[in-house]
Amino acid sequence: MVGPHNFKYTETPIPEPKSNEVLVKNLFLSFDPAQRNWMVDRKGYLPPVGIGEPMRAVLLGR
Repeated sequence: MVGPHNFKYTETPIPEPKSNEVLVKNLFLSFDPAQRNWMVDRKGYLPPVGIGEPMRAVLLGR
C-alpha cells in the first residue's frame, strides 16, 4: 500500500532568479489517481517514475 513511507519531504534554500528567470510560488499542487500507476514498472501512456525521482504533477503558481 502506498503511504508516507513512499515519499520524501524536503525543503531547500530558494536561490535568487538569474537574468531572464522568474521565481514562481506554488499555490496548489495536484495529486491524481494516475500518479499511482506511474509508480508501477509497466508500460503505459507515460514512463514510470523511478525510485527517488520527483513525481510528475500539475501545479498552479504565481
